[in-house]
Amino acid sequence: MTGFPLRYARRNLLVGPEGEAAALYRADTIAFPFLPTVEKWGLLRRLERFAHLAGADFSLWRVQRAYPAERYAPALSDLADERHADPEGWRHYLEGHAGRLRELRSHVPEVYIAVSLAEGGGPGALRAFGRLRRRVEDIAGVGGAQPISGSELEALAAAEQRAYDRLSAAIGLDRASTEELQWLLRRAACRGIAEPELDRHWQPDALVAVAPGGSLAYEPLEHDLA
Repeated sequence: MTGFPLRYARRNLLVGPEGEAAALYRADTIAFPFLPTVEKWGLLRRLERFAHLAGADFSLWRVQRAYPAERYAPALSDLADERHADPEGWRHYLEGHAGRLRELRSHVPEVYIAVSLAEGGGPGALRAFGRLRRRVEDIAGVGGAQPISGSELEALAAAEQRAYDRLSAAIGLDRASTEELQWLLRRAACRGIAEPELDRHWQPDALVAVAPGGSLAYEPLEHDLA
């Protein structure tokens, strides 16, 4: 049994219990089987370039979101030609499609990528030393979660911007939203059964404290994520 792997999240920045950090992105999906052969090879080259540009560990998740069948009929209701179509017949036709989509448990695939923000040398080396120190303290039984300094969050935000600028040049990427992160976390308990209920006001919170020297630090309220 391991501990919860996520301590804090701020926008698309993910911070682990020992100071690990990653940026979460949602990748564009492509209907690969229907691409011409030349475009398939082009996509392969872009994916290879992405892996090279990442320059760090990354995790890739392909997840399935239930297709909102209740939106199908309203979205297509205006496509019938009013001069010739039977409005009532068109409505029944679309409702039949929507019912079939529900029976099939239709879904929409989504792809998310978490890219490590670890860097060699400089501040990255200092963060690695801090993780090692916290690990030793945990083994010795004297460890305790330390607040995350404002300067560390600023450094992570800058590292994320650099990562986004590099990687989005290779493949289509969007920064994952707080709502998408909430959906990824909540779906684990009901995957394959139903879609999770989301709180549109949810966001991971933290206590703001004044660190020595007058700078701000953040003490994550980890129960918001767990």
